[in-house]
Amino acid sequence: MSQGLPGIKIALKQLEFEKVYFNKKLQISDFKFLKTYYFEFRGLSGVAASSLISIEKDLLGNTVNNIDDFNEDLRLLFLSVFPQRDKTVLFLSFHKKEQVFKNLIKQIQKMRKIDQQIIFSNILLFYVENFVLSPCLWDSYSIQKQQDIQRVVSEIGEVNSNNLGQIKNINLFL
Repeated sequence: MSQGLPGIKIALKQLEFEKVYFNKKLQISDFKFLKTYYFEFRGLSGVAASSLISIEKDLLGNTVNNIDDFNEDLRLLFLSVFPQRDKTVLFLSFHKKEQVFKNLIKQIQKMRKIDQQIIFSNILLFYVENFVLSPCLWDSYSIQKQQDIQRVVSEIGEVNSNNLGQIKNINLFL
């Protein structure tokens, strides 16, 4: 654990810098530096999240963030998920200079909606610290699905988050 501390300190310093930078841009409504992609799933899912994440690998296993190289800045992806009327909306945004995310987005866009939901479920489970599932949605899940979700969340340090398609049987959006 102590080996990871320098990396955590560096990441926190970078995140603080990014927070200040983005807040300044948002205060003046300057969004030109961001590239945003929109995904929509029919049906109200009861899932909500807003997070800044640093994905390690894309769907083909190509490196997006080398978390072992402390000299390399993290490439950050903004994820927003929220229910809206009869659908669930998902935004992925990143700084335009971080072109590496375009490959990941293209890979997701080529997938069927059901497979996209699985990928985004994996992202939520592996990378997002705070996401919300409505009580109605949670209650609609089978006992087995609830246990699977609880297991993944409790074992997050032991599960390989490099594989975004790793868990195929959990779709948080259904």
